[in-house]
Amino acid sequence: MDGSEAYDMSCHFLCPKTPEEDEKLGDYLDDDCNSDDADPPKLELEDDVEDDFDYYSDTEAELTLIDGRCSILSRDKKVTWSNEPLERDVKTKLFSGTAGCSEEAKNCSDPVEAWSLFFTENLLQLIVDCTNEIINITRPNYAQEKYANPTNIAEIKAVIGLMYIIGALKAAHLNTSWLWATDGTGIEIFSCLMSQRRFVFLLRCLRFSNQFAPKDPLAEFRPIFSKFVSNCQRSFSINEKCCLDATLVPFRGDCPFLRYMPGETAKRGVLVRSPDDNRILYSTLGGGELDKKNLEDDICRIYDDAMTGFQNSMKTCNGFSASRKSSRWPLAMFYFLLNVAGRNSQVIVETNSGRADPTMDFLKNLGRSLAQPHLQVRASTLTLPKLLLGKVRQFAGAPDAPPTRLDVSQEPPFKKLKRCEMCARSADRKTKEWCVRCRIAICREHGCRICVNCASNYL
Repeated sequence: MDGSEAYDMSCHFLCPKTPEEDEKLGDYLDDDCNSDDADPPKLELEDDVEDDFDYYSDTEAELTLIDGRCSILSRDKKVTWSNEPLERDVKTKLFSGTAGCSEEAKNCSDPVEAWSLFFTENLLQLIVDCTNEIINITRPNYAQEKYANPTNIAEIKAVIGLMYIIGALKAAHLNTSWLWATDGTGIEIFSCLMSQRRFVFLLRCLRFSNQFAPKDPLAEFRPIFSKFVSNCQRSFSINEKCCLDATLVPFRGDCPFLRYMPGETAKRGVLVRSPDDNRILYSTLGGGELDKKNLEDDICRIYDDAMTGFQNSMKTCNGFSASRKSSRWPLAMFYFLLNVAGRNSQVIVETNSGRADPTMDFLKNLGRSLAQPHLQVRASTLTLPKLLLGKVRQFAGAPDAPPTRLDVSQEPPFKKLKRCEMCARSADRKTKEWCVRCRIAICREHGCRICVNCASNYL
């Protein structure tokens, strides 16, 4: 007997076709449930059903109680028949808990506090340590070592703050010489934070891992990437209306896992997959009723929003992108993490405060707040030009400090004779004199003698 015949047999037995068969089956079950000694009567079923049962004629069935229901159990204890259908498994929720900010993120109403959830102090310290290793290696190659000094967390935050301000102004692809221009067309806060050469030097030396594993193509970026993903998952819980999508981080260079996608705008880059919470991006889906006339259009719109939620989130990030052109894929991925952290911190602040600020204003405030600690350090640096020092103190909110005595007991920046940087190269004037302010080599023609008190007042 094949499977279909066995299925038909069970259906005939459990669900009789005629009222007479139903009545006989009910009497049979009622009598045996009330009496333990009574022998089960023989049911008179249809001829075709009895023919099917001939195969099991040697197997006697007995009535038993299973899970509070009367069921017929075969002699070999392997087959059970019942007159009640089995219950179906109830689907359980894939997501448990409450969607939204975590307990740690619920108290964050400031952009810097929300941003610090993703770029923690430990993560920034890892970047500083790896970057200083490269700085110590490349520092002897620079004639003026003041541009190649080791960095710290405050300065790295200032660099990131500048990147956010550049992204808010949509100037990520402009030349840095235009941003640091001193003819009135540049941005003053850039020169107040650091020089153009220092900014470019730090971007060139940024490193995110001191490990090298030939079998792991992501070894140069894995430590910071793993910590960042863990921080994102810990700070916010997505709801059931989420989607898993991918975006292409634009990059053209040497990369072991470079992808080519002709359908994307960038064509080539690093493919990143991530779940995205659509409820945060599209708040209009949660309120109001669907119009019957436009029901089909609304359903299609909801489906499209659910399928392209991550792409729309990336459009929001890329609209004010902090990414700059780079030939190193770890730096391109770092720019991508900055964009994601800026967007996620904005979502947390909006969720906690209940107000939605424009993305441009939010990123400008975030960049300014990140750069504030380094501005305080620059405001106390006496070796800056007086005009620049006044602007730095103005942006830092520090009052003008009283004149202090200039420290002239500094070690010379060079030990051997050096050519004057203000003379023409053809003059080839060697000198031991140097400026105590900018620490460059100058000859007597381009220098002057001044006392310490006057230097403290006017320089």
